Amino acid sequence: MTAPTTTTTSSEPTTTTTIEPTTTTSTTTTSSTPVPTQAIVNPSFEIATSDGTYTAPWVFSGNGNVQSNTNNAYQSYDGTHFAVLYGRSTTTTSLSQTLSSLSTTQSYTLTYHYNVEQASPQAICRLTVTIGGNVVDTLTSPTVRTGGYLQRTVTVPPPSSDTAIILFVLVCPRFVQLTAQSNYALDAITLTLNN
Repeated sequence: MTAPTTTTTSSEPTTTTTIEPTTTTSTTTTSSTPVPTQAIVNPSFEIATSDGTYTAPWVFSGNGNVQSNTNNAYQSYDGTHFAVLYGRSTTTTSLSQTLSSLSTTQSYTLTYHYNVEQASPQAICRLTVTIGGNVVDTLTSPTVRTGGYLQRTVTVPPPSSDTAIILFVLVCPRFVQLTAQSNYALDAITLTLNN
């Protein structure tokens, strides 16, 4: 008689482990330089320079300079220093500054103060203000002294470039009276970003 055969089957489950590939994502963040609210540097000519002129970064061409209130018939609007453009027959005098980091999408407000310290019906000059080559304001010299500072405020459209030159030009044609003059004192010049 043949004995029965017994077969044993393992019922243990089989476990399969799958390792997912690791993916690394690199993110680059670019930080932009914020646009300064005030575009003018040394707006009231109060920052002393190494040569003691209080001029930089302003640049004069022709007959102009920075003066102080000390022993001076001319006085400042703000602080103790100010710029003067001297108007003489057949002369051109200018004051300029190179501006940087300007917004090309937002407008600005230009504010400046001027005082015509010497004026004459025989000395008619014209002050023109440009930014980036575009005329933003024009003044014709009064026939009498202004008797103190007057304020000019102009809205300036967004510039086409983030750098531009602001330029004040005083042009005087040939005067009827050659000894006549028309001198402009300028102070507190600001170019403020409009939010």
